[in-house]
Amino acid sequence: MNYLIKGGRVICPKSGVDQIADVLIKDGLIASIAANMGVSEDVSIIEADGKLVMPGIVDIHTHLRTPGFEFKEDLKTGTESALAGGITTAVCMPNTNPVLDNPEMLLQLKEKIEKEALVHVEIISAITKGLKGETLADLEANAAAGAVGFSDDGRTTMNDDYMVEAFKIANKLGVPVLTHCEDHEKSELYKDRPAPPELEYVIVKRDIELCESVGGRLHICHISTKEGVEYVRVAKARGVRLTCEAAPHHFSISEEEIDSRDPYTKVNPPIRPQVHREALIQAIKEGVVDVIATDHAPHDTASKEKTYAEAAFGITGFETSFALTYTHLVKAGHISLGKMVEMMATRPAELLKLKAGTLEIGAVADVIIADLDATYTIDPSTFYSKGKNTPFAGKKVSGKVTHTFVKGDLKYKEGALCQSIN
Repeated sequence: MNYLIKGGRVICPKSGVDQIADVLIKDGLIASIAANMGVSEDVSIIEADGKLVMPGIVDIHTHLRTPGFEFKEDLKTGTESALAGGITTAVCMPNTNPVLDNPEMLLQLKEKIEKEALVHVEIISAITKGLKGETLADLEANAAAGAVGFSDDGRTTMNDDYMVEAFKIANKLGVPVLTHCEDHEKSELYKDRPAPPELEYVIVKRDIELCESVGGRLHICHISTKEGVEYVRVAKARGVRLTCEAAPHHFSISEEEIDSRDPYTKVNPPIRPQVHREALIQAIKEGVVDVIATDHAPHDTASKEKTYAEAAFGITGFETSFALTYTHLVKAGHISLGKMVEMMATRPAELLKLKAGTLEIGAVADVIIADLDATYTIDPSTFYSKGKNTPFAGKKVSGKVTHTFVKGDLKYKEGALCQSIN
């Protein structure tokens, strides 16, 4: 079916569009963007007066739990959840069971994605086999099998030589190395309380130095400390090829607002004190932080309803990221709406060289419509995700995704899926 989205505020940073206009979706592609387009008989009209029309969100840091942890999330529930959050491309991390560290595993997952996923799903390969930090994975073979980047996410590659080699191989292939910056050898000592900031920023500093030493390309995941942000700021100023991301839970809430030993607030890196949140927001305003990504980490209830020491790390993020970002960054006056679209769609697609994050004519029609005036209370019982683990239950937010198109197909509309997996 072809669609005409009428009268919304259309924002596409890549093409420089920010205007009230109509968007014509034809044969799965963006066919035209113009004001007051005529209506033909072969289109379905969607009224978007007063709403935002933007490229679908590209989330470059997600955990879809397949293979091995489907009791926490599977490709069906994960991508249904993505649709509800306006995420049309999800990039999954390799800390699965088995780990995504070889071409066979990547190809098997790609085949499963083709059959079951409702949105585009890309894959990050592990840097080391089994995420153990002991043996380098065959990164070139993994890239040939479709990996769009390399990361030992969930654990840090503590061996400097492996990190340097990963940077060299990634350079050759034109992909980034994505790092979870944490001295996990020390953080494992903090069983019953959040690990301190220095366990993040010492690795941020190390990874920047290793990257710079070989002219590598580094992306720092979920940065959360004021010191880490400062290292990034200084390194960018001297020309290091460096990007970083912030997660909504780190800029939307601070340690002072939560019970830091509530298992539902347990995440890695931790929710930090207000001084770190303020530094992160300032870095977003200045452009030091490039991307917003959820680190969507769904868990079953049993994994969370334990003591703090025993509970799993992670927050489910797909269905809250748009509202948290709009509420705490745009509505709060820190960034413009266009900057939000850039950080959630355009820039992450560019970083991983994905054909996404744009409404350019001829582009695949991954599009979302959002009602910025909608105000509601977050209720995890309504999530499509299996994971209900969020510290934002009961929080009032603004901005709600109302429509999600993937490849020109309307797959989510006003709270309901338009189609399901056969």
